[in-house]
Amino acid sequence: MKTTEITDDLKTLPDNLRELARETDRKLERAAEENPALTWALDLRVVLTAATIALLTALVAHWVGLGFLLAFVLFLALFAGVWAGITRLATPRRPTQPG
Repeated sequence: MKTTEITDDLKTLPDNLRELARETDRKLERAAEENPALTWALDLRVVLTAATIALLTALVAHWVGLGFLLAFVLFLALFAGVWAGITRLATPRRPTQPG
């Protein structure tokens, strides 16, 4: 491959990444319209709250004597669990119709 071919390939890369980002945004918007709970689950406050709780718990466990790898696994498990729990419990519900 010549240098000009590599340069041309590198010039088209940002366009490809922009198109990929646009397509991802469109898919995410479509999914959020279909499932309102997804918007709540991806809210930064929910993610940061779950990460903070998981991080503090994992740090305390590590300070108590749990190994680094086990503390990291604990962090990942707690993050997923707390995030799912907060999302499930606090998701705004659609109003139900009597009948």
